[in-house]
Amino acid sequence: MDPTPFEIVERDGAKHASNGAMTLSLLDGDGLLFRRRAVKTTSTPPPTEAVLPRLNELAGELLANPDMTPDAITRRLLDLAETLGPKPQQRIEWAVARLDGVSVYVDGANVIVTRQDLQP
Repeated sequence: MDPTPFEIVERDGAKHASNGAMTLSLLDGDGLLFRRRAVKTTSTPPPTEAVLPRLNELAGELLANPDMTPDAITRRLLDLAETLGPKPQQRIEWAVARLDGVSVYVDGANVIVTRQDLQP
């Protein structure tokens, strides 16, 4: 599920980032308030590299157990097929307030306060 985007507004000299469920307010005018977004994906090896060892393992089991039931074989093949499917992307959005070298990162559920420059 995609995160609800933060909207940033300035009102009465303060900056506010809100996604409807949570608001991050920066009251000092010399601070920064911005969004940090990312899309995380998983890198996977080529399909043959991921599947061949498991397929060879299954072939060995079939040779060792020729009476394996069709349901068991089907289940194992479906497990192999799942390793080939694309992994879903994960969308990330943070509201970030930075003041005097300290950053506050908010994702809607978690708050992190640090001097480090974090990336989603």
